[in-house]
Amino acid sequence: MEQITLSITAPTLSRRLATFFHAALFVLGFSSVFVVGWGGAATTLGQLFGQYKTILGQVGGLIVIVFGLATLGVVKIPWLYNDNRPARGRTGAAAGCLRR
Repeated sequence: MEQITLSITAPTLSRRLATFFHAALFVLGFSSVFVVGWGGAATTLGQLFGQYKTILGQVGGLIVIVFGLATLGVVKIPWLYNDNRPARGRTGAAAGCLRR
């Protein structure tokens, strides 16, 4: 039988530094996308809605009150009672053999 030997050489210092440099650039780039992207979007939205903070708080409070009244049954909101789940009726050849 033939013997198979694998020769694994240790990476050189320049190869390790190159790998570290590429990994550091990847992490820096990936982080900057989230910091600039999400941070910039949050700042823009905050500035946009900051001037309407009072009215948005009042509208949000009104919505919470209406939903609370709907939960108590005082107010009927028809679209809250819609059910979009698929029907679970028995269909198919084996449906008669199944028990609930």
